Amino acid sequence: MGAGETRGDDRVSQVETAGHDPSVRDRAGRDPPGPRWPPAPSCLSCDGPVRPGSLRCYCCDRLVRTLGRPLAPVATACAYRVGEQAHRWLRAYKDDPSPAVRTVTARVLAERFDAWLRWAGDDLAVRFGGPWEAVATVPSTRPGRHGAPVDVLVRSVPSLAGATRVPLVRASAPVGHLVADARAFAVAGGLRPDGPVLVVDDTVTTGARAQSAVACLRLAGWRVAGVVAVGRALDPTVGPWVATYWAERRGWQVPALLARDPRAVAPGRLDG
Repeated sequence: MGAGETRGDDRVSQVETAGHDPSVRDRAGRDPPGPRWPPAPSCLSCDGPVRPGSLRCYCCDRLVRTLGRPLAPVATACAYRVGEQAHRWLRAYKDDPSPAVRTVTARVLAERFDAWLRWAGDDLAVRFGGPWEAVATVPSTRPGRHGAPVDVLVRSVPSLAGATRVPLVRASAPVGHLVADARAFAVAGGLRPDGPVLVVDDTVTTGARAQSAVACLRLAGWRVAGVVAVGRALDPTVGPWVATYWAERRGWQVPALLARDPRAVAPGRLDG
C-alpha cells in the first residue's frame, strides 16, 4: 500500500464514525422543530437556487422546453459541494473498490435519507400534493450485479419499504446533462398504474434524468407525486443567488443530524 493510501477497513471505520445512526433529538435533548423551508429564493420546480426575479432556474427552464410538459416538484435531503463529505459518500457507495466501504456508506446514506424523509414528511406531502403509494428509482447508467446502486440504497430506507415498486429500465432515447426525453426510460413488469408514485434518485444536478423518468411514468398513466434525492450538487461561486441559497441550505436538512465530528458546526450541517 503506497503513501497516502487508506485500507478499505480503515475507510469503513471513518465512515461509521462520521455517519453514526442519526439521533431523533437535537443537541439540547429537545425534539427538533417542525420542517421549515428557508426563505432564500428557490426554483418552483426543483427548489434549487434561482436568479432574483425568476420563477425557475436555468436548468428547469431548459427541461420544460425540451420535454414540452410540466416538471414534477423536487426535494433533496442534502446540499453539497464537490469534494465534501456528502459528495465523497455518494461516490463511494457506488464506485469504491472496497465492497465493505460500499456497504457501510450505503447504510449511512440510507439512515440519513430515512431520517430526512420522516422529519420533512409533512412538508413533502404539501409540496407534492399528498402522500405517495409507490416508488420508482431512476435507472443507473451503470447497474451493478445487485441492481442499480440507488435501488440498493432505497431497499435500506425503512420509510420507503412498504411502498409498491415501479421498475424503470433504460430505453432507446438518449438522456444527458440537459437532455431529457420521456422515451429514455420504460416501465417494466406490466404493472398497472395504481396510486401516486415517488421518483427517487441519489443525486440531482440538472434534473434531466429524474424528469425524464417522471415523463416516462406519466406517459404510462402513473400520477407522479414528486422527486426526492439524497443530495444536490451546488457551486456557490456561480453567483450571489447561489451563495445565498448555499448559506441557508448547505448540509443535511435535518436539525437532529448532528455529527460526532467537531466539524459539524450547526444543526443540519455536516461539513467534510
